[in-house]
Amino acid sequence: MIKKDFENKFNCIINRTLIGVKYYEIEYSNKKPMWNWNKDFDSLDYGLDLEFNDKSIWGITWGSEFYQYGISIYQKSIKDILKGYIVWDVTKEINWKKYLNQKIKKVKIYWDEVEEGLKRFKFPQDVKIVFENDNSIYISAYEIRKDGFEMGMMDNITVFFDTKIAQKHNLKLQ
Repeated sequence: MIKKDFENKFNCIINRTLIGVKYYEIEYSNKKPMWNWNKDFDSLDYGLDLEFNDKSIWGITWGSEFYQYGISIYQKSIKDILKGYIVWDVTKEINWKKYLNQKIKKVKIYWDEVEEGLKRFKFPQDVKIVFENDNSIYISAYEIRKDGFEMGMMDNITVFFDTKIAQKHNLKLQ
């Protein structure tokens, strides 16, 4: 896949109105949500589905189109590619309220680079989604743990609802 094709795939969600959000996590034995341990962001093992008023569903998760792990998008629910998951409908959660029933007006992919031996790889690390009310979310292949560990290029998705908090956690939003 080439960079332009990848960006065009993400741009397909522009002009769609968000009506629902579902999160996907590993199905832990306690059956409790693990994504909501910090009010500043949501951290998901697998990813999320964005549901739109045209009945389309676009799934965002971590992937390896360019390098493992970057951010990926599918024109279907990510439940179709997962095993051993639990789903949480977070549509009515407070962090999502200002985005519901809003049309997406812009999508920006933030590319990062990694060096492996003598080769350099560019990969999509983060995506910014801007809504018609000028609120934005940032979705990243990034992991933040309770013990303070943080790192990009992870098999984890973190959703940030505030630019300053995303920058505090070293997202390269340039």
